[in-house]
Amino acid sequence: MNAASRVTCARETELRPASEAPVLRGRPFLFDGGWSGLPRALLVFCVAMGLGCEAPEVIPRHEEEQPASEEEPVEAAPELSAILDEIDMRQPELLQEEVPADIALSIARLYDGAGRYPDAIDWYRRVIDAAEPGLRSFEDLIESDVEEAPRAPEECSPTGVAGSIEQALERAARLKGAGEEGPALACYRAALAPVADASRLRGEAWRAIESPSIALEHIERASRLKPDDADLLFLLGDITFEIRADLLDLELMERALSSWRRYERIGRDEERVAYVRRMLPYVETLVERRRGGAGSR
Repeated sequence: MNAASRVTCARETELRPASEAPVLRGRPFLFDGGWSGLPRALLVFCVAMGLGCEAPEVIPRHEEEQPASEEEPVEAAPELSAILDEIDMRQPELLQEEVPADIALSIARLYDGAGRYPDAIDWYRRVIDAAEPGLRSFEDLIESDVEEAPRAPEECSPTGVAGSIEQALERAARLKGAGEEGPALACYRAALAPVADASRLRGEAWRAIESPSIALEHIERASRLKPDDADLLFLLGDITFEIRADLLDLELMERALSSWRRYERIGRDEERVAYVRRMLPYVETLVERRRGGAGSR
C-alpha cells in the first residue's frame, strides 16, 4: 500500500460502500518550541521560516482526484528531508536523552508529515511515556469520582515551549498533593491535552499502515482525556466499523454507535456529519443483529 497522503481509512466491507470510504490528507500545523538539544537546522528552519508540518486528517474520498499509484514514492520537501536526515543521524544520542514532550511531539509530527509512520509512532510513544505519571494520576482522580473544577487553574495549559507539558503536570501534581482534587483534575486534563493529541495522531498513524485495531486503542485513550472532542467521536465510530464486524465485541460496537450518534448532534464538519447520517442506518442494523445474536446464545 502507498504510504503517501492518500491512505484508505476504511476497508470496503458490507458496512461501508467503497465510494464513501474516507482517506487521509495532510493538515498543516506550526512547529513550536526551542529546545537547545535539537539540531540547529531544525530550530532555525521551523521557527524562523515558520514551517508548516503535515499531520493526517480524515476527508471524504470524493474530494480527492485520482489516487496515487502503488509505485509513487513519498517525497518530503527538501528542507524537511534535510531536517529529518539530521535527526536520524542523532537518533542514538536522542534515545539516551530526556527529550521534552513538546519537542518529541513536534518531531513526531515531522515524521508523520513525511509519511514515515513507524518513526512517527515511536516519537508519539515518547510523548505519552513522558506523561505517564500524570496519566496515572488523572485516571486515579477519574476513578475516584472527583468533581472536576469548571476550569483549570492558571499555569495548567502547555504553551508549546520546550518543557511546558512537564511544568503543567507538575502544577497539577502540586494541586493534588495539596488536597485540591477538583482543580487538580481540571489541571491534569488541560496539561494532558497535547498528550491526547499525540495519542490520537499515533492512532491515525497506525491506521495509515493498516492496523485499525491498534489505532482504536489510542483513539479511545485520547477520548478519555477529551470526551467532548468532535474529531475523536467521529474517529471512534469510523475506525471501529472499519474493523471486520465478526472481530468486534458488542460493547465496543455500542460505544462506537453512541459516539457517532453524538457526533451527528455536535459535529460542525458538514460533510462528515452527512457521511455519518448516511452510515448510521447500516451501523444500527449491524449492532441490532449482533444484539440479537448475543441474546440467542
